Amino acid sequence: MNNDVRTQINPEDEPKRAEKSGYTQVKDLMNTIHGYCMDYTNASFKFIHENKDLVKDIVDISCKTAMVACVAAASVSIAKFMSDVKK
Repeated sequence: MNNDVRTQINPEDEPKRAEKSGYTQVKDLMNTIHGYCMDYTNASFKFIHENKDLVKDIVDISCKTAMVACVAAASVSIAKFMSDVKK
């Protein structure tokens, strides 16, 4: 797993800056958030790329589980409909 992902802001590591306008502060905040998002996205893509077989198996099992759930729901609906028709 990528251990270089930024998880917190350490104020001591931040460079000292002069006062900024509200616009500049918001822009800096958005750039920081964008950086965090890109770090996590990059880590996610690396994980998926490095574990293709695991991801493929998870997707395969999830699809089979979803199909079984749909068949079960349809069976219950059909059984309920048939019992209502017989009444």
